Amino acid sequence: MKSALKEQAKQIINHLTEDKIKVVISFMEFLEDKEYWDATREILANPRMMDEIKEADKAWQSGKKEEFVSWEK
Repeated sequence: MKSALKEQAKQIINHLTEDKIKVVISFMEFLEDKEYWDATREILANPRMMDEIKEADKAWQSGKKEEFVSWEK
């Protein structure tokens, strides 16, 4: 379904003027930012997640690096 929607969007964009495409891109960037902010608000509203983040931050600050997994692993 997602690929069909993307294909439909591409077809519509192909018929737009450059100025209209700029507007579409601007709106898409807004929606992308909104996704990130929605995810951030979801985390901030979750007391358990915030406690875990604070605990991890304290562990990192106190040098307990063995409690963390490297990005390579």
